[in-house]
Amino acid sequence: MDTQRAVRSGPDAPQLLSTADVSKALGVAEITVRRLVRSGELVRIKVGRRTLVHPADVIAFVDARRAKSSKKDDGPQGSGPVVEEVGDEHTSRVQPPK
Repeated sequence: MDTQRAVRSGPDAPQLLSTADVSKALGVAEITVRRLVRSGELVRIKVGRRTLVHPADVIAFVDARRAKSSKKDDGPQGSGPVVEEVGDEHTSRVQPPK
């Protein structure tokens, strides 16, 4: 097999992201990205000593997190914060879940 043909290059090839790029995109610290990679939640590509991430893997990670959080929102009643009315006026107070 011709190894030159196996490697995608050119303008259509996706740019791999460094852990610093991923941290900026997700708005988290770089150490958090490294922890996500170490735990297997975020897929990495190791090139020499560099840890790189494919943009599609970042999108898949975000989609998985979004799906997890929407399942939590569908949880049983009473699992979220409680909003109660205080007094006769239209004021309310939010209490954390018990």
